[in-house]
Amino acid sequence: MIDGIIGGWIAFCGFLIGHALWFHYGRPTRRWVAVEVWCALFFIMYTVWFWRMRAHEINIEEFLFYLNGVAHYIFLFFSYAQFYFLVDRGVSARILVDVLESGSDILSRDEIRHRYVPDVLQDRRLTDMVYGGYLVHESEGYRMTAKGRLNARVFRWAKRFLRLYPGG
Repeated sequence: MIDGIIGGWIAFCGFLIGHALWFHYGRPTRRWVAVEVWCALFFIMYTVWFWRMRAHEINIEEFLFYLNGVAHYIFLFFSYAQFYFLVDRGVSARILVDVLESGSDILSRDEIRHRYVPDVLQDRRLTDMVYGGYLVHESEGYRMTAKGRLNARVFRWAKRFLRLYPGG
């Protein structure tokens, strides 16, 4: 059983290394698609490795060991995806980096306001939601897709259930 878990971790570490090298040296234009491709590639590599090691002993126990490794790989990937999107799109994280890079570790409220114009922030988020298939841009505005509606309902339920503050 432990080899399935170790294999899932090794595959995830391979994914991280491949992803980091590709983004640092290759600079893909469709970044999240590139992340998904790397994830799928290492998932396939894990699957091939696992079953090649067990070509002679395929049974339900081995299949459960495989699924255990798959679960670890998927949950590690989901955890990494949260970190990725925080770094890529998180306004709070971006402000922290800006303050750090200011040279004096101080940015005035006006400097921050100048860097984070609401229209620019909204444009990026709307572009991302159209790209992700959550919204469709039409002449009169943005129309929600079925995918967007499902996600919005889940978010609304979670915010109400957890009693989170309004907005996002």
